[in-house]
Amino acid sequence: MLRTRAMKALVKRRGIMLGICGMLTVLLGALSCQLARMGLEGVVGYRSPYAFDIQPGAGTERLTRRLVLVIIDGLGFSGVDEMPTLKDIGSRGVAFSLVVNEPSLSYPGWTTLLTGAPPEVSGVATNAYKDRVAVDSLFDSAARAGIKTVVAGDEGWKTLFGGSVMRGAYYKTDSEAASKQADDAVLEGTLKELKRGEAELIVAHFSSVDFAGHASGARSPAYRSHAAQADARLSKILSALDLTSTAIVVTSDHGHTARGGHGGWEKEVILVPFVAAGAGIVAPEEPPERIEWMSARHVDVAPTCAALLGISVPAHSQGVVLFDALDAPEHVISERAIRQAQARAAFGALYCSAIRTKPPAAGRLYDAMLLHNDGEYGKAAEIALQTDAEILDTMARARQRLVSSRRLVNAPASALVLGILALGAVLLGNVKAADMKIPALGAASYFALFHALVFARGITWSLSMFNKESDVIPFFLERMVDSGISGAISAAFVGWLVYQSGVKRPADAFFAGAAGAYLTVLVLAVQVSGFVVVQGVRFIWYIPDLHKAFKYYVDLLQITVIGLSLLLLGVLAMGAFWTFLHLEASRRGTPAKQRVKM
Repeated sequence: MLRTRAMKALVKRRGIMLGICGMLTVLLGALSCQLARMGLEGVVGYRSPYAFDIQPGAGTERLTRRLVLVIIDGLGFSGVDEMPTLKDIGSRGVAFSLVVNEPSLSYPGWTTLLTGAPPEVSGVATNAYKDRVAVDSLFDSAARAGIKTVVAGDEGWKTLFGGSVMRGAYYKTDSEAASKQADDAVLEGTLKELKRGEAELIVAHFSSVDFAGHASGARSPAYRSHAAQADARLSKILSALDLTSTAIVVTSDHGHTARGGHGGWEKEVILVPFVAAGAGIVAPEEPPERIEWMSARHVDVAPTCAALLGISVPAHSQGVVLFDALDAPEHVISERAIRQAQARAAFGALYCSAIRTKPPAAGRLYDAMLLHNDGEYGKAAEIALQTDAEILDTMARARQRLVSSRRLVNAPASALVLGILALGAVLLGNVKAADMKIPALGAASYFALFHALVFARGITWSLSMFNKESDVIPFFLERMVDSGISGAISAAFVGWLVYQSGVKRPADAFFAGAAGAYLTVLVLAVQVSGFVVVQGVRFIWYIPDLHKAFKYYVDLLQITVIGLSLLLLGVLAMGAFWTFLHLEASRRGTPAKQRVKM
């Protein structure tokens, strides 16, 4: 009788503990779903608070009469060996390896190339952006200087910059045939513009290499073939140019992974070629036998192109002029360095004001201007560039303080949630008859199974896994399915462990299965809290580290699945326990009920 009462009390105590923990995980699962939605919308729907109305600065002496900017979409270094014309341009002038901003997507890439503003400043964070670019661009700067501009390429250029160009030709690129036809049309249109001679800034965008990258990957024969075709088109453009009066710049928006896809931070995705030659570009006395690729950034293209055309640097640019690439008199270098620092100071003052921090000091620019006026061009440029670097550093530190300040709210909130969850784990562990070793093994098996399912298929936590936009939702739904499968198998494993332990009460299997799921949620919550404390949950003033954000998003989805199915996983563990018990009973020829202790 006493034993029966003790067992009933134990079951009741377990039921209370599981009920509390079950409610906690259900609430956390619902919260995780909301956080996942908020985080995704925060990045996809990001709108820059830094698109200030800034008075543009002055230009400088022109270094070239005309600039042709060729953008070969999706071209990473995997395709460069198939492009002798591109290499020829680099050997005649300069060659850089550019680091692309994250996310390494097309719209953000095009915007950065034409504005010098990274996604956090431009507001163009994904290809879902459907408005005109809100920050100053090369097209705008050229228009202010009376320079006529032309763009030919994908329809997205019309969305982003259509209102800023003198003339545009836009094409569909949604299939292999369409992208090839578009590239042929872009080539034809570019050659006509060169012959007409009216436009002084021509942007030609070729898309078929990108299509081949998506379809076959960056190491495929198709990708190399399309790179060679792009090079043949480039050769025709180069042949139509007089490099004594015209400069040509060739670059890309992003590369591709070996399997196809981009958006992430893989080396083959974020490193792209940049070559330039012609008027205003330094030329080696003898073409090198082998190109040495210097390092630069995507944001540096726009200010460098502005310097070539002598127009004002785009007001929101965060890049620097690649002075090593310019063939320019000392006084032009000095004046351009001063203009760059002045533009940065104007933006930096507004930036720091917006995030409520002390503006950067730019007093030494006056000294640079005095030195310039006195003909001390080298010293003037040195001071201006030092001041510019200091302003950039001030803004970087101000941004870091902004992100860190969110920890004052996020850290206590995360600590509270984790504290409540930890208390639940303590309560479960204090149930005397409960052996938490088995639930812990169940949680460990879950993580082993989930990561095996993911990584065995070559999946990584990177935006480059989305080879096309329609892959996004299926990808995350598949991860939720993987979580469900892993949870179910780990619950069955827990049921088997309870059976092997010699305990013959089904309630023990149910408790162990549910407790294992609870520990799984707790571990995931710790990982999520780490991201929340450092990066936050709402992204209004900055874009988070997308590498960490990707993992954060997957963890939230796992919490949603496991948290909402905690009791079901307990039932699965008990079902597995009964199954093994029946198998044993069948083997021994004894009724299963005789082997069960109620």
